[in-house]
Amino acid sequence: MLTVTYVYSNRKHLEFQGLAKYIFSLRRRQRIINIIKFIDDIYLECQKISENYRVILTKTANVAMIGMKLVGFLYTTTATSLVLFPLFYRLIFGKRLFIMRFFIPGLDPNSTMGYFVHMLIQFICIFFGAFGNFSSDIFLIVLVLHVPLLKDIITEKLNELNRTQLKKRKTLLKDTFEWHQRCDL
Repeated sequence: MLTVTYVYSNRKHLEFQGLAKYIFSLRRRQRIINIIKFIDDIYLECQKISENYRVILTKTANVAMIGMKLVGFLYTTTATSLVLFPLFYRLIFGKRLFIMRFFIPGLDPNSTMGYFVHMLIQFICIFFGAFGNFSSDIFLIVLVLHVPLLKDIITEKLNELNRTQLKKRKTLLKDTFEWHQRCDL
């Protein structure tokens, strides 16, 4: 008789992480939409002003892209290792491991066909879980990586203020204050 072992046994909190992110995004969807629209408006507005603003926008977009690629690599590596570990364990030690702790009623996990069906369904669950957590984490990371954009734009606005004549400074200062007030989402 084959012994069935589980890869992870004490990871009960992980299944609630995706659900918590989903509930948060449903409850705060209007705020999230406002933040996305604000960032989009910043890009549309600032790319028209000057080359200095375009450099700031490009730098922020590049940092955000690197952050997204890094998180994507980490999620892909983690999900792939979760799926491949039981297969390598089986090849090396000859014991069957399951990725997750659930079984389908009526399907014997000790039979060869039952084992492969369980592994396939658990692989699909890992894939969707990893993708769901990846997409919600990417959203948060992109928002956090845009915080320096606001600082850089304010800095550039203040630099413009320093470079202008005294007569035009009042208008630019008022514009800078109004723009800063829009940042409070």
